[in-house]
Amino acid sequence: MLVLAIVLAGAKLAGWLMVRLNQPSVVGEIAFGLILGPSVLNLMSSPLVTHPAETGETLRILAVLGVVKLMFLAVLEADLGGMREAGVRELYRAVGGV
Repeated sequence: MLVLAIVLAGAKLAGWLMVRLNQPSVVGEIAFGLILGPSVLNLMSSPLVTHPAETGETLRILAVLGVVKLMFLAVLEADLGGMREAGVRELYRAVGGV
């Protein structure tokens, strides 16, 4: 449970710091996750942070929920009028890029 508290508090702190730097808070939260995770320092698997399997599974579930929330918010902020103006050609270009 302590690991979850550290992850959540650190992500919120990083988000707050980014807002203070006039950046979106999600940038700091994602950066904090990258630093903790296997991409950079791999701190979550170090022997100093021993946690039961349930905590690891909870972290995975929270990560998936975070991605779903991020994608949902991205759709909410999409400019539908601009998409209509761009037309079908740009739609094909966007789908082809994925």
